[in-house]
Amino acid sequence: MIDYHALILRSVAGLDPNTEETRRLVYERTRAALANHLQALNPPLSEGERMQQRLALEEAFRRVEAEVAKAAQSGRTFEAFAHAIFVAESLRRLAERLDQSPYGAGISRGADGAMDLTSPRTPADQATTTVPFFEHRLSEIRRNAEALDALASPVAEQPGWHGLAHAARLTHNLLNQPTEEVAREVAQLWILSTCLAAHIERNEDARSGHATLSAPLDPDLLQALREFVFVAGPWVRRFPSGRALDDLAREQEYPPEHVEPAIEFFRRIREAGLVRDDDARAIWIALDAARSRSVPAAKARSWAIGTVANIATAMVKELATIPNAEHDEAIDDVNASDDMAERIERVIRESEGELLILLAPRSDDGGAALREAFTMLKQTPDDKGQPIEE
Repeated sequence: MIDYHALILRSVAGLDPNTEETRRLVYERTRAALANHLQALNPPLSEGERMQQRLALEEAFRRVEAEVAKAAQSGRTFEAFAHAIFVAESLRRLAERLDQSPYGAGISRGADGAMDLTSPRTPADQATTTVPFFEHRLSEIRRNAEALDALASPVAEQPGWHGLAHAARLTHNLLNQPTEEVAREVAQLWILSTCLAAHIERNEDARSGHATLSAPLDPDLLQALREFVFVAGPWVRRFPSGRALDDLAREQEYPPEHVEPAIEFFRRIREAGLVRDDDARAIWIALDAARSRSVPAAKARSWAIGTVANIATAMVKELATIPNAEHDEAIDDVNASDDMAERIERVIRESEGELLILLAPRSDDGGAALREAFTMLKQTPDDKGQPIEE
């Protein structure tokens, strides 16, 4: 059966002016065109089949009228409202082929127009804090983190080491929280300690001349870094969430050449305000550490690229949610959703190359649905469909 809703929606979206009278004329012409079309069919349809076609067309008129009212209620032009529907339809097939990966942080839509990051967390993490000598070891790690932060701070502006300085500062701040809060931040501590370990290997590359962007670290800073990683790495793995993240990171490997596309895509996400500052800092640190080729860098790469790809997946699924003209949403909610959709669509439109790298491997069709979605996204609201010709 013809998709009458899409046909009428495109025709009405192209009306200028878009009034009740101009829409009524479109509906009358389309009814006449359908009658002529059905009359000319050979072999002819049964009376029941013809009635089904006519009812489907009338239902399309009803839906479009509901969408016109919803667009007016939300303050959007109908052209913009219809375009959001077309974009959603173009991405639905792709969204059905994509799922978030366990190798990065989980992503959900936040209430403030940004994406929420969620990481593994279990009551068993809190139970770990009750084992003997836990507080003693935590005190030791806190001292190491404080010393590392103090020594790393001066290299924050040096090429190749800004990620080290920021990771040291965030780690120090996290560990200075009460014990129960520390246990809630195991995932964050895992990625930060993994990134810090990657910087030890980066220093070896810098010392041997393989890392052209980095000068070797001061010996005192390097020693503080090694002492912290030596203690913190095994300590984080004592938490069930830490072990789970470490094991997952060993299962999935992304090639180093995928890091720069992930960085470029995440830059656009950040500029569009689709992630919060605290979450963005951890992702930036992990992407920076992921540039190296060591084992810790490979684990950081698994988490960082997995997280960025999960954000992309969540964005596609969000944009594939068609505006519902019959659902009684508050105007503020509608406008907030529309604003988020516009920001997401802008980022996706600008990121075809990066998304083909990040998302195509997750699809079982080799990226065909992704390429089709981009073809349709490139259509503008001015690409109008035509009613059935008489």
